[in-house]
Amino acid sequence: MSDEHDPRGYIQAGDGGRFTQAMGDGTRVRLDVPDGEAGELRSLLGMWDAARRLLDAGAESGQAGQARRELGGRYESHVSAYGPVNRLDGPPPQGLPSQGGFRGDPYAPLVYALEHIDPDTGALCRAHVLTAQHDDPGAGIEPG
Repeated sequence: MSDEHDPRGYIQAGDGGRFTQAMGDGTRVRLDVPDGEAGELRSLLGMWDAARRLLDAGAESGQAGQARRELGGRYESHVSAYGPVNRLDGPPPQGLPSQGGFRGDPYAPLVYALEHIDPDTGALCRAHVLTAQHDDPGAGIEPG
């Protein structure tokens, strides 16, 4: 996804480890991301791309299954490296990690929807879309 109509705040990873952000008017500006957050931002953007591929796969069983496995792998790698996508680093709102500015991306909610809070334990858990054993790519994604 990249054209002159990218919504304000949409972040893209570019060459050389740089990032850009859409201004909503067809222009993009360089997004300065702290070195310690660039890897996590790149991981989150990769999960967004994989989640879009899963949704775009529709009911095509082979593509949906492959896309789900890719997304699940990206999710597991992210959690191993950075912790849960929806983690808090302290009490809200100050405890919300910036994740390289990803929270401000208009497409971030798709990635944040990959986890939910278990009502019994309060633990963050994988959303059903990551664990579904069938090829309905929209399984586990509830309309917002």
